[in-house]
Amino acid sequence: MKTRLGLIFGGRSAEHEISVISAMHVLHFIDKEKYSVTPIYISRQGVFYTGEQLLNTECYKSLEAIPGMCGEILVKPGGGSENAFILSEAAGKPLKIDVLLPVFHGPNGEDGTLQGLFEMLDVAYTSCPVLSSALCRDKVVFKFVMQAMGIPVLEFDWLYRWDWEGGRSGIVSQISGGLGFPVIIKPVSSGSSIGIRIAKCEKELEASVDTALKFSERVVIEKLMNNFREVNCAVLKQRDEVLVTECEEEIPHGEMLTFTDKYTDNLKRNFPCTIPQEARNTIWDMSKRIYRGIDCKGTVRMDYLYDEVSGEVYMNEINTIAGALSYDLWEGSGISFTEIINSMVDEALSRYEGKRQLSCINENHIDIVDCLNGVDLFDKG
Repeated sequence: MKTRLGLIFGGRSAEHEISVISAMHVLHFIDKEKYSVTPIYISRQGVFYTGEQLLNTECYKSLEAIPGMCGEILVKPGGGSENAFILSEAAGKPLKIDVLLPVFHGPNGEDGTLQGLFEMLDVAYTSCPVLSSALCRDKVVFKFVMQAMGIPVLEFDWLYRWDWEGGRSGIVSQISGGLGFPVIIKPVSSGSSIGIRIAKCEKELEASVDTALKFSERVVIEKLMNNFREVNCAVLKQRDEVLVTECEEEIPHGEMLTFTDKYTDNLKRNFPCTIPQEARNTIWDMSKRIYRGIDCKGTVRMDYLYDEVSGEVYMNEINTIAGALSYDLWEGSGISFTEIINSMVDEALSRYEGKRQLSCINENHIDIVDCLNGVDLFDKG
């Protein structure tokens, strides 16, 4: 019997289109003999849809037309594989899903929000769980955790929107006298280089923070390295072993990788990259340690910065659901993407069964009524 797999994608994110593209890549590589695939598309408005049309790339020529072609889905907390997803226009007919394969990028999908929903629905899923998803999406908290683990990160500062609105000039002076210039400014919770700018003076800093705050309530400001190279690798737990791909270097057309570099231009890549073997070993060791330490699941992509002058390696960020699930890194390292998908599903189902063995009942029962005896619940005094 085929495993009933829900391929879920889209979402309320500035990276919505990238999510759709990634999902179509997964659909191309997935073993159709092993899985019965149900597509679940989440619109920009956060509405869930399904339908055979979603398996056809032509469907995405007009995202606005999808609701008219597909059936809307309602979700049922605690429904499990048999009843978590309900077709609203088919007399409550359930969609039977054994495991979800989420392919989201950015907020409201890659940040732990939907992972929390999956937990409430009681359905197995292949991505990182709630905590590591949320942690890796928050660039500030992630850096604090990396520092606590002894993993090098670039010198940084950060601010809230209300900090900026109430004390712009003071913050500019603080950054200018602290980190100095140049700096790179990023929205805390976005990806794909959206909202990221380089500032080389106070005027550019102000404009860059204003841009970043369009995408996130918080902003992180990092000291920009000279002579750095951007290196990444994909990581996955397969059975009892954490696997790491060869390292790849992405070469920007300008000072930094932009959204255009990543998705519309022919981005130049060196694979495997040409950094010294010692630095590659450091990256592989760090990647395995981080993956286990923050409880990553599924395939993730870890991005590093390599300082050509000092030879130091810095952790930059982790994409818990990377573009196209980093299939090119796995294929280039000699592991088929179909095998990677199988490993993700097997691990997700095993983890789900393990969690079902955990008890949510305290053997030391208490009598609720007894504990509330004499308490006036309507006393407003």
